[in-house]
Amino acid sequence: MLRETERIDPDNISVLGHSWGGYLAPRIAARDENISGLILLAAGARSLPDLIIEQTAYLASLDGTTDEKEIKSLEELREQTKKVKELNISKGEILLGAPKSYWVDLSGYNPVKTARNLSCSILILQGERDYHVTTVDYEMWINGLPGKNNLCFKNILYFDFNHLFMAVPGTGKATPADLFIPGHVALIVIDNVADWIENN
Repeated sequence: MLRETERIDPDNISVLGHSWGGYLAPRIAARDENISGLILLAAGARSLPDLIIEQTAYLASLDGTTDEKEIKSLEELREQTKKVKELNISKGEILLGAPKSYWVDLSGYNPVKTARNLSCSILILQGERDYHVTTVDYEMWINGLPGKNNLCFKNILYFDFNHLFMAVPGTGKATPADLFIPGHVALIVIDNVADWIENN
C-alpha cells in the first residue's frame, strides 16, 4: 500500500517496531526483500513467556517484599509458561492470554537470528529505565548481530528513558507510575530515527 501511495518513495521504506512490534519486525522484513531498513525500539530479544515472567516478578518485588498471593501467582504463571514452551496446550485452552495456535506460530521464531539473515540496515534503540524490555534484550541484539556491516551502530541507549521513550529523571527502580506521567516521545528519538533513515 505504501509503495502505491503518492509522495512515498517506493524504494525507501523502513519498518519501525516498538516493543512486541520490534520483536516481530524482523519477521515482517524477512517477508519483503525490498524493505530498506529496520528500526527496533525497545524490542524484545527473548521469548514472550520469558518476558512475562520477568516483568511480573519485577513488579511483585517493587515494594521490597513478595507476599503469599504474589508467590502463588508467580508459580501459576511459571506453570503456564512451561506448558507454552512445551506446547502442552489443550484445544480451546488459553495460556498467557493466547490460544495454542498463537504459541505454535511463535515457537520456531527467533528475532535476532531472523535479523541476522536480513540484508537491510538495522537501527536499535533502547531506554535504560525500561522494565518491560530491558538492557538484557538490547545486549542480546548487539551480541547476536556480530560483524553485520548493515547494522547502524549508533546502538543508542538512552539513559533516563522509559518503555515509551519518554525521559523519566530520577533514581531507584522504574515503576508503572512512570508510564502515567504525561509526555511525548522525546524529540531526540525522533531526530535519531529521521537522521538514520536519511543517511542509510
